[in-house]
Amino acid sequence: MNPLAAIGSKAFGALFTASALGKLAGFDGTRRMMESYDLPLAGPGLALAISTELAAATAMFAGYRPVLAISVMIGYVIVVSAALPARSVTSVDKGLLSRAILLNNAAIVVALLLIRNAYANEADRP
Repeated sequence: MNPLAAIGSKAFGALFTASALGKLAGFDGTRRMMESYDLPLAGPGLALAISTELAAATAMFAGYRPVLAISVMIGYVIVVSAALPARSVTSVDKGLLSRAILLNNAAIVVALLLIRNAYANEADRP
């Protein structure tokens, strides 16, 4: 196994675990924040986000089907990126901050893709 892919997978697993636990600890506040941005079905959507983050992070830590787990998180980050930045930024520098959030999430997706491809390439080897 590629040690850098394993380290990267576990690092992202830690990141997504912390994110999920933060949402879980402040569930009502996070739900209200989501509602204030007019996101539909904030409660069920938040529960789905927490479940997705925890399930994928657990799989990443355990090394169980890492290509699938990382692929799920890539899709998750893309969906969240599409849904939130335009709604969540209300400052005067809305355009600048939206681009910064988008670039940050794009970097996460690229890193996840590189890790996923490292795992996929190893699975293809005889």
